[in-house]
Amino acid sequence: MLVTGALALGAAAPASASPPPARHAAPHAPAVAFQGGPGGREAAYSASAIVPSCEGQEWLYRPQANTYIPDPRPGVGYRYHIDAQGRPDQGLANNYSFRAEPGQADNKCRGDVGHYGGKGYHGGHLIGYESNGPTFRANLVPQWGQINSGVFQVFEKGIRACARTSTTPGTVVETYSVRVTYAATTTVIPNGFTGTARVHVAGAASTITQQFPNAQIDNQQSQQIRDSINTQLQAAGCKS
Repeated sequence: MLVTGALALGAAAPASASPPPARHAAPHAPAVAFQGGPGGREAAYSASAIVPSCEGQEWLYRPQANTYIPDPRPGVGYRYHIDAQGRPDQGLANNYSFRAEPGQADNKCRGDVGHYGGKGYHGGHLIGYESNGPTFRANLVPQWGQINSGVFQVFEKGIRACARTSTTPGTVVETYSVRVTYAATTTVIPNGFTGTARVHVAGAASTITQQFPNAQIDNQQSQQIRDSINTQLQAAGCKS
C-alpha cells in the first residue's frame, strides 16, 4: 500500500549579492562558492566545511562528494548522503530507533548551521534528534523554523509513535528517509524536504511519504499537510 501527500515546494531564499570567498575548504569539496541567505553568519562557505561549534567529527565534515557516509555509532544503521556539490541531501535510517530519554541536542551546533540560512532558519535534523539522529553537519541543513517546529515535527512524531505502538504486535519501521532538494548548485538552503517511512503493522506493509516546502506557509497549507500525514498514519495502522 502506498499513501502519499504533496504540497508545492517553496522557492529557495535569495542569496546575498556579494558573498565573500569560501572558508575552511575541504580537500575533496567542489570548487563552488556556496551562498547562504541574507543576514546569514557566513554568506558563502564550502558545504563540507568544518562548522566551528560542531568540531570533533572531522570524518563527517570533509567527505568525498556524492557518497553515503555511515554513522560511526555501534549498532546504529544510519547513513547520510552528500551530493555532488558536497551538501547533505539525505538522511537514511535502517534499524530505525528513537531515544527513550531524548535529552538535549547540541543547540550551538544546530544554531550555527541555521545561521547559514539567516534569520528565521533552524539547523534542522534530517533524521530527527529524538529519532536517534546525530547533531552532525551531515545530518543538519538550514530549515525554515516554522516548518521545523510545525508540520515537519508532526511527521517525525507520527513515525516515532508508530514505532512505539506496543498494542499492535509486529509493528516495525523498516526504513526512514528524509531527502532534500536544492534550487541551484550554489545554494546551501534546501527548497524542499520529502520524508518517507516504510512501516509494517501486524504484517501489512505501507509506505508513508510527505513533501514539505522550506518556506513560510499559511494556516490552510499547514492544515492540509497535517491532515495528509494523519490520514496516512491511520491508513497504515499507526497511532497518530
